[in-house]
Amino acid sequence: MLRRFAALGAVAAALLPLAGCGATPTPAATHSSPPAVPAPDPGDVLAAAVTRTTGVNLKVEISDSTGDDFLGSYDGTSHTAALEQAPGGTGLKVTVTPTDYYLGGLRTLKGGTWRLKITKLRDASSQALLTDVLVPMTLLSGASGVQQTAPGRYLGHIDATQVKGATPGEQKFLDHVLKAAGANAQTLVFTATVDEHGYLSGFKTTFPGLAGGKDVVYGLKLSDFGAPVTIVIPSGTKVVDAPDKAYATL
Repeated sequence: MLRRFAALGAVAAALLPLAGCGATPTPAATHSSPPAVPAPDPGDVLAAAVTRTTGVNLKVEISDSTGDDFLGSYDGTSHTAALEQAPGGTGLKVTVTPTDYYLGGLRTLKGGTWRLKITKLRDASSQALLTDVLVPMTLLSGASGVQQTAPGRYLGHIDATQVKGATPGEQKFLDHVLKAAGANAQTLVFTATVDEHGYLSGFKTTFPGLAGGKDVVYGLKLSDFGAPVTIVIPSGTKVVDAPDKAYATL
């Protein structure tokens, strides 16, 4: 009997592989990878940074290759800036509203402050680069060919002839650049930085012919986004309207 069961077991074992030959194989489970998310367009990222930074209180550092560097702050609600020349300069102090330009700190003013109308400044005025501290954000509205060169760093071109200022201060800055650069204002190359919170933190470009026909490298650094800012517009008896001759020389 034992030999019979052993023989039956051997036959069954031999038949099992044959029975499997006719069975339909179960397909192996497939695992598809999620579709790759495309990288954001660099131009869109830079435009979003400009939008995020607009109307925000911040600290400002303005520099140019002639050595006229300024430090200050900007009130995003009143659109007013207070600037002071960096140590080693003439001590110039400037307060800028969208329409007025207050000039003080110079020895020749003997503690007084001149109030100037921005629209009356000459397009060639050396003060025009300070009539709006955030005009680079307006310039970036005309950015094209934007590329990301490193995390948070961007490179592109601006045709400044196609950019319009929304305030007298912005437009005076632009008119100053256009007057000096001529057709070269159509091909400005810029670099810009965006911080980890999405704010525009830096801008740099070269303005052709801006200083007596020589190119000027202009830089802007922004920081302390959203921090409280207090800017006092100069007033009182020591503030006087600038004489007409000032507009001819500034």
